[in-house]
This record gives sequence, structure tokens and C-alpha cells, in this order.
Amino acid sequence: MSSYLARLIVDQDAESVLNSGATRENVDIDGFLAVRASAPYVDPKNHCVLAVDVADGQALWVQWTSLSGGYPGLSHEVACQRAEEAGRLMLASLRRLSR
Repeated sequence: MSSYLARLIVDQDAESVLNSGATRENVDIDGFLAVRASAPYVDPKNHCVLAVDVADGQALWVQWTSLSGGYPGLSHEVACQRAEEAGRLMLASLRRLSR
């Protein structure tokens, strides 16, 4: 079993949202700067956090976690792919809403 968590952060950019001791990597999500990481208290192979800069001082937070750890072929990269897929869908929705 896995879960997603998403929220809009209205007072911090992506870099600030994930300003912790966790390992971080900058990535591009459909033209938006994003930061991928794992929380320091969670096994990185079961978990990924993605923070996407969506506006000045605002970020979209998307988290994917394998709750059971039994996901076939699970790795941090796979967890981040799941978070990025959800992030892309949410960005597409935000674009439609802003028209």
C-alpha cells in the first residue's frame, strides 16, 4: 500500500520548504524548478518528497510513501517518479485553473 500527500505552501519557495539535512536534488518538472528529497526520519527507498516552485515564494509539496515497503522494485528513484507523476498532474490542473 502507498500514499500521496500534497499541499500548497504559500509562504516559502521549494528550496526553503526542503531546507533540512535531507539529501536533496534539483530537478525540472515541466519547466518548473523542483527539489526532490527524503525526510530524514523515513527510509529513502520507501519515500520521496518533491517541492515545486509554482510562484514567487510559493511551492507545491508532493510526497509519495510506500507504507508497507512491499512495492516491487522499490527505490528512492521509483518513489520520486511516483511523486513527480502526481506533481505533473497537479501542475496541469493549476494551469487549467489559472486560465
